[in-house]
Amino acid sequence: MILNPAIKQYAIHHTAVSREVNKTQLYAVDRYHKDTSPYNYLGHASSLGWWVAYNYFIDVDGTVTYTRAVGEETIANKGHNCDVASRCNTVSICLAGDFNRELLTDAQIISLGKLAEKLELEYPNIKHTFHRDIQSGRTCPGTLFTEDYLLKRVLKKGIVESNNDEEKRKAQIKQIHLILDTVRKILAKIMSSKVV
Repeated sequence: MILNPAIKQYAIHHTAVSREVNKTQLYAVDRYHKDTSPYNYLGHASSLGWWVAYNYFIDVDGTVTYTRAVGEETIANKGHNCDVASRCNTVSICLAGDFNRELLTDAQIISLGKLAEKLELEYPNIKHTFHRDIQSGRTCPGTLFTEDYLLKRVLKKGIVESNNDEEKRKAQIKQIHLILDTVRKILAKIMSSKVV
């Protein structure tokens, strides 16, 4: 089911606050976005009751919170914030952490992977991007969070095993079994022979 055909991408962000400083960041971000301009320029919480400027927030423990309805105005990506229909093409995902200093937790990797799968089902032509790629002058979501890391570690893309690889693995397993059988036979012979 396509919820909004204008959605073309999801943009990944980080809080830029290390999990060593704050292990649960959702409520801190909510307060910060409520109390700090320009995040609070709308003057009210989202239709889901959050001030968080992103559509989804993934905390350190992997908890995913839907904070702004897709299509609702955000302030996460200049030029893609759904303030007018022609600029409503991006779903914003923020992960707790400072990915200039640390990488995602295992729980965040799982949650982001599942969320990406969900968005790909809802919006079949959706692509991933980073905040830095759609707004100049940004480094978000951090220098350690690279395209290669996203594809291989989170989305598990580019590491699909081919049929040829599967056949090689089966042949290797068969070879190991033959070697083990030979070793068993040799050991049995040794054990059954009498020492003179």
